[in-house]
Amino acid sequence: VCGVENVDIGNWTIEIMDYNTSAEPVVQGEPYTVPAGTRLPETVPGFGFWVLADTNVPQRDMLLEHTLLGNGALRLKRSMGAVEQAIYHGAYNANMSARGYTYIGDDFSFGWNAPLALEGTGSNLWSFAGGWTNDHDGGNRPGAVNVNQTLVPWPGVYTHDPIFQIFDIWTFNNTVEMAATHATGWTPTLWYSTNLLSVWNEVPSYTVENIGGTNYFSVETAVLPDSPVYFYTILNTED
Repeated sequence: VCGVENVDIGNWTIEIMDYNTSAEPVVQGEPYTVPAGTRLPETVPGFGFWVLADTNVPQRDMLLEHTLLGNGALRLKRSMGAVEQAIYHGAYNANMSARGYTYIGDDFSFGWNAPLALEGTGSNLWSFAGGWTNDHDGGNRPGAVNVNQTLVPWPGVYTHDPIFQIFDIWTFNNTVEMAATHATGWTPTLWYSTNLLSVWNEVPSYTVENIGGTNYFSVETAVLPDSPVYFYTILNTED
């Protein structure tokens, strides 16, 4: 798992899955749960890693006890159950792609030790235009930046204390209301996504007011695209 340094990934889960051409993907055994309170350490400027691996990888954070299948999938879920990322490998399967899983290739056709490493330059998953590539030369580096991969910190984003978070959310008439932490000298912007597997966009129109050290956001639902679900996050930049 790679993400912005100091982000709390406690109680996130990784599911190892099997699939075939007709049935729903099946979770194999119990999911792996990141210990509560785990934050990504700053391994490189602005980013950190958490590693689930078998005994061949000494720098692991948790032991992988599954045997990965020829046609398999992995699903990363946030602590509240939302899917953050889902990938599958082996034979291409249109049903899996239609369910939102990203196909990363058939590593077994390259040999058991051929890694699948994400390459490119950017700050977010969707910034890596290079995609997943089979690389015999050690392009995959557990717990570190891959070969041909450059992680770019978000400019102006402060990843140490203070920690900004949305701690309450409710609806009122035709608006969504949110309460979030505030810090002097920082300008917050509100972003949303309708699918955590997809991109984030800044909310096109909203109000924010600081009252008693709390930022209160108000969003008219009419400004957002139709969706059965919305996810929100705050991007803070230093003044």
